[in-house]
Amino acid sequence: MGKLRDRVQVLDFMEREFGTRMVIHLKTEQLFRLNRYLDVVLGESGTTEMPRYRKQPQRVSY
Repeated sequence: MGKLRDRVQVLDFMEREFGTRMVIHLKTEQLFRLNRYLDVVLGESGTTEMPRYRKQPQRVSY
């Protein structure tokens, strides 16, 4: 979020969708959704970066 000019937009999204403005209170699924939202927001501002999230490793049962 340090690269965003207008953090309020992201904080408003978090509060509206997850009921909090604190990243530490988000669950894994919510963090994934937030990262996808940030990809869109940063993409519109012309910033091209690697995504900030990684796919969760698949569990293999033997």
